Amino acid sequence: MKLGEFEQHFDAFWKERYSLYDSATDHWTRKRVDDEARQHCRDMLMEYARESQQVGISRHGKNKAQRLFEEIGIDPTDLELNNPNQGVEPCKAEPTSKFKISRIMYLERKSGKLSGEANIGRVTYSKSGRSLYYGGMSFRSHRGGGESNYYCVETGEHYWISGCKQDGSDRLFGERVPINIDDDVRVEYWTRIRSLPQNKEQRVV
Repeated sequence: MKLGEFEQHFDAFWKERYSLYDSATDHWTRKRVDDEARQHCRDMLMEYARESQQVGISRHGKNKAQRLFEEIGIDPTDLELNNPNQGVEPCKAEPTSKFKISRIMYLERKSGKLSGEANIGRVTYSKSGRSLYYGGMSFRSHRGGGESNYYCVETGEHYWISGCKQDGSDRLFGERVPINIDDDVRVEYWTRIRSLPQNKEQRVV
């Protein structure tokens, strides 16, 4: 099952059954909450699907995500999560109203390499700051440091995501490898962050 089809099933399920999920207390509540709770629940399902495809579904007692997948009527091992050719792609639409906080940031896909494909683009994030959203993908922070600080919920791949530096030295180890700039942030990046308005037509750093 493709992710687009899963999203349709999940949206219908959420609206019908669990529109009152409270991510702060991690249980269902009678109090109306915002769309961040929906994203929290979706992220939980994506993480469980990825783990299920790696180690299999537990048969010794069902956890919350497993029960929700059964209620939705989807086998988590059937989801098409991993695409080895998927890089960092720019957003094709403006951020939706549920993610109002945004920032121009540097994103580099590591995938076990010292240097990876990288973009400078507009990232939106949740109120807690634990989840980031870019190019139709969700990212959660992880501990451990090293060459990555976030992982993609949908693919499990590791990324380095950070604010853009004024001198343009965004690569973690200072490598001289091109970085793509999304068209919707290009002018703002060169004028506000780099203070080089004369370069506003450049699409690569």
